[in-house]
Amino acid sequence: MLYRALEAVECGFYIDIGAQHPEIDSVSRAFFERGWTGVHVEPVPEYAQMLREARPGDVVLEAAVSSEAGEIVLEVFPATGL
Repeated sequence: MLYRALEAVECGFYIDIGAQHPEIDSVSRAFFERGWTGVHVEPVPEYAQMLREARPGDVVLEAAVSSEAGEIVLEVFPATGL
């Protein structure tokens, strides 16, 4: 649905927070396949590496996003994206 709303935009830029997998349930995949580039913020090392390999030209930040500065504890449920 998001792509349909923005399909007329050529060479766009996206920011994908909590990007997870580069293909499965990806919010940015349709845009990438049509020439857009962007930034992915993905704290889980496994998914961040997948994004680096699958999305050449994009920036992948292996980090969490919060409204507060500091460290957090990240609970990862393997193979779920949670």
